[in-house]
Amino acid sequence: MTVKALHLTIGITLDAESVAAVLEFVRQAIEPKTEDRTSESGLIRRRMTPLEASQHALFGGQKPPDDMGVLLDTRQVAKMLNVSARHVSSLQVTGRMPKPIRIGRVVRWSHDEIKAWVEAGCPHRDKWTWSRRSK
Repeated sequence: MTVKALHLTIGITLDAESVAAVLEFVRQAIEPKTEDRTSESGLIRRRMTPLEASQHALFGGQKPPDDMGVLLDTRQVAKMLNVSARHVSSLQVTGRMPKPIRIGRVVRWSHDEIKAWVEAGCPHRDKWTWSRRSK
């Protein structure tokens, strides 16, 4: 079966009012919405755009549970450190981050340990000591 290329050119003629309507529609679609809202304290805060929210999000925009036993996978640690999942894997293999917890073939890290490790300046695994009781 031979596939042939098909080139199609379509011309559309619009008046000035229609062009303005199309431009407004496209502008609304691509510009982030930055509505203001009032917080509990009475301060007006600007709502983050979806891009800002994803860049600053931890656990998909939700606060992590207070439970000390929260375990993070590679993607969640990457999001927390603002690096790629591949970089987290590289850090883990080379010993430049805390040792993971292995459950079978599953690799996880303690949220509290990663947080404490970052606060300590991200030392090499050989120089890192951490215990839950130290909190």
